[in-house]
Amino acid sequence: MPETTQEMAPELSQGSSGEWVTYLQQCLAHLGYDPGSIDGDFGPRTERAVAAFQAACGLSEMGTVDSATWNLLSGTTLVNEAEELVETAADAVGTGATAEAFVQLCLAQEGDDYDYGVDVDLDDPDPSSFDCAELVEWALSQLGVLDGLQGDWNWSQGQRAAIEAAGLSCSVDEARSVPGALLFNSHHVAVSLGDGTQTIEAMGEQWNVRKGKIDGKSGSRFDGAGRVPMLQY
Repeated sequence: MPETTQEMAPELSQGSSGEWVTYLQQCLAHLGYDPGSIDGDFGPRTERAVAAFQAACGLSEMGTVDSATWNLLSGTTLVNEAEELVETAADAVGTGATAEAFVQLCLAQEGDDYDYGVDVDLDDPDPSSFDCAELVEWALSQLGVLDGLQGDWNWSQGQRAAIEAAGLSCSVDEARSVPGALLFNSHHVAVSLGDGTQTIEAMGEQWNVRKGKIDGKSGSRFDGAGRVPMLQY
């Protein structure tokens, strides 16, 4: 927990997602401003709730959560409950360890650097670089399930072997429609977005962490897939 919430809270606007959006939505709901579903996705309803809060506080009704808005949020009756709300926001991602939460954690790292062989601090809520396996391992650690998994999850083929040992392998075609399924080839792992075509992955030094395609010019880039044990699909 930072000294004050606003010291590390990011600027948020429509299209943002993740734990801080969940926290924002909980704050707004607690104060009587309806953000819609508390789901970590900053949509139009959350934007309207932010704008209403800003208007009530004498701020410009821009719907973007800047430092001034965070200052007022943390200066309301929530101030004594801020730590509890952040923990609840984290629990909204961690409790139940859903495949959708896993996907959202990976998507939140889009644009981070690719660093082959990097040893990510699994307790860091926002590392700056990953390789393909570390992105998966980090997200599972954030969800609180990594310690319960069997096998070696810090390299792609260890992940593949663990999934096979758990009897959770599936075809690449099946994984296309399963958000959070892992896709493998002999040296790489990616996360299916479940839309039939896209992944999120630490792709390589030229591309960093980004959305990719399951298929290349000559067909699928992957030759195996599976579900992660302990995730709810």
